[in-house]
Amino acid sequence: MHTLFTYGTLQCDDIMHRVAGQCRKVSSALLPGYCCLTVKNETYPGIMPAEGCSVPGCVYEGISDAALERLDRFEGEMYRRVMVTVVLDDQSTQNVFAYIVKNKFRDSLSDEIWDLESFLSEGKTAFLAHYFGFCSL
Repeated sequence: MHTLFTYGTLQCDDIMHRVAGQCRKVSSALLPGYCCLTVKNETYPGIMPAEGCSVPGCVYEGISDAALERLDRFEGEMYRRVMVTVVLDDQSTQNVFAYIVKNKFRDSLSDEIWDLESFLSEGKTAFLAHYFGFCSL
């Protein structure tokens, strides 16, 4: 079983469940050394290394190999899955998977910091309407 740090739309339990199936959110977490920016003309973000920045998110555990393959397909060509070290609520660290934007797609990111609260209030409905097929991955 695998553990995954999520920082964007997959922080929403309903979206994560539709994409990956059953998994369990275990903790809030912070990913130091990265920034989270909105993808141009989209409601979702991407992260890339950035000195002096940190990305808030959450950690899910209990992700099977099959669920990880579904997540890989959901994230698509723009992202690659890498091992990162996050800081958990209790200040301990944990090595987990995360999806970061591939270098060749960095120009797809805007300069706008992505915000979960804004996504929930303004972008989630559009995201779900646009990505209606992701639950059948």
